[in-house]
Amino acid sequence: MTDERLTETVSDYVAAWVKEARKRRHWRPADLAEHCAGLTENSIENIEGGRRQAGRRTRFITVDELFELAAALECQPEQLLPHDPDRTTFTFDSKSYDEIIAGLEAAKQFVDLQRWREETGN
Repeated sequence: MTDERLTETVSDYVAAWVKEARKRRHWRPADLAEHCAGLTENSIENIEGGRRQAGRRTRFITVDELFELAAALECQPEQLLPHDPDRTTFTFDSKSYDEIIAGLEAAKQFVDLQRWREETGN
């Protein structure tokens, strides 16, 4: 996926990526929601649309949702994040960059633990 779209926030980028990936699979928002343990069709629509007010996103994607969406789309969470080295400016919601990274690290450890449990039967 290229970074051709202009986005205001990381959530805008992730939402556009998720919507594009969902459409490539010929899934409706309800179909994606069926693959997500904690998200409903309405949640998917709100994530993709961003619940805008005066043109600005008022509904940001949480770290938990990022991991849920990545699992449903069978990719790594970091694949949903911006990765264009020329694009370095994004507006973040109320979470600081350190909180985002800490959340991603904790979630990765959780995924690794889940994978270990599946592989070992524990």
